[in-house]
Amino acid sequence: MQRTLAMTIGVACSAIPAFGGDLAPPAGPVAPTMKDLDDVEPRTALRNMFNTLTPVVIQFPGSYYLAEDIDALPNEHGIEILADNVTLDLNGFTVRGNTEVGSLDGIHVDSARRNTTIVNGTVESFFQSGINAQEDLTLIDVRLLNNSGAGVNASTRAVIQRCLAIGNGNRGYLLSSNATLVDCVAEDNTLNGFSLGSYCSVRGCTASENTGDGFSGGIGTVFEGCASDNNDVHGFDTNGKTAIIGCSAMINGADGFDINSEGVIAHCTAWANAESGIQAGGQNVIRYNSCVFNQAGHGIHLTSDGNLVEGNVCQGHSTMLGTGILVEDDGNRIDSNHVSENGGGIIVQGTNNFIVRNTAFANISGNYAFAVGNEAGATSNDPATAGPWDNLEN
Repeated sequence: MQRTLAMTIGVACSAIPAFGGDLAPPAGPVAPTMKDLDDVEPRTALRNMFNTLTPVVIQFPGSYYLAEDIDALPNEHGIEILADNVTLDLNGFTVRGNTEVGSLDGIHVDSARRNTTIVNGTVESFFQSGINAQEDLTLIDVRLLNNSGAGVNASTRAVIQRCLAIGNGNRGYLLSSNATLVDCVAEDNTLNGFSLGSYCSVRGCTASENTGDGFSGGIGTVFEGCASDNNDVHGFDTNGKTAIIGCSAMINGADGFDINSEGVIAHCTAWANAESGIQAGGQNVIRYNSCVFNQAGHGIHLTSDGNLVEGNVCQGHSTMLGTGILVEDDGNRIDSNHVSENGGGIIVQGTNNFIVRNTAFANISGNYAFAVGNEAGATSNDPATAGPWDNLEN
C-alpha cells in the first residue's frame, strides 16, 4: 500500500510541467543591474579637514552636503565657496565657529561668485557674519545664531525663506538691494532685525526684541503682513517711496511706523509704542490704519506736506496730551478719520489743508483745532442735520 501511494505521488508530480528561463542569453555583453554610488547620491559630501588643518573649501560648481557638523579653525571661515552655481545642503548639521579664537564668516562666498543656494541647517558663533555673500544668494530653512556680525550679509538679489536670525551682534539680515524675504524671523539682534536697501520685498516676516529698529527699508521696498514688536527703536523705519501693507507695530521703543515721503501705509496696526503710532513726512497715502494707545506721541503725526490721511482710527493718546492726528505742515487732506479719547483730537498747525468728514469723541483738550488759512468742513454734533463735508463731534 505504501509503495502504491509513493508511485501515485511520483506520477502526479511528474505530470506538473516545469518552466524555466531562456537558456540562450542574448548576444553581446551583459549590462550591469546595480547603480553606481554617484547615481544613488550624486552630491559631494563635506567633512572637517582636521588632518590637514585646512578649512572646508568648495572650488567647483555642483551640489554638496554636510556629512557632519563643521567646526571652524581659528582665523578661518567655516566653509568657503570659490565657485559659481553651488548648492550646499547643510543636511540638518551645524557650521560652528568660536568667537574666542577668531573664526571669520560661517559660510563665506567669494565676492566674484554667483548663484549660491544654502539650505537646511545652522550657522552659529562666528566672529564675523554667519553667511556673507554678494550676488544671487538663495537661503532656505537656515538658522543664524549668535554670530558677532550680521546673521546674513548679502549684496543684491538674495532670496531668503523661512530663516531665523537670533542673537547676532550686528543686524539679523543686512541686505543691500532687490532682496526677497518670506516668513523669516529676526529676534534679539544688536542693531536692526532687518536692514534692507532699495527695492526689496518682505512678506510675513517678524522682528522682535532687537536693539535697533525691527525693520529698516530703503527706497522702493515693500512690506506686507509683517510684525514688529518690542524693539528698542522704531517698529518700521523707511526712507521713502515704500509700501507698508497689513503690518503691525506693537510695544516698540519709539514710533510704530516712521515713514519718510512718497509712500503708502494701509491696513496697519500701531499699538502701545513709546512715541507716535505713525510719523510721516510728505506726499504719503495713509489709509485705514489703527493707532491705539501709543504713549508719548500722537496717533498720526505729519511733519511735512501733501499727505492723504483717510479712514484711520486714532484712540487713547492721552499721555502728555498726545494728539489723535497732528498736522504741522501745509497742503494735506485729512478725510473720514475717527479720533477719540486722545489729549487732542485733530490739530492742524499748517495752512491750506483740507479737513472734512472726520468724527471725534471725548478728546481731553478739544476735538478740533485748526489754524487760520485752512479749508475745513463745519463742525457739527448732529449727523441728521450735518452737511456731507462736515466734521462731527460728541
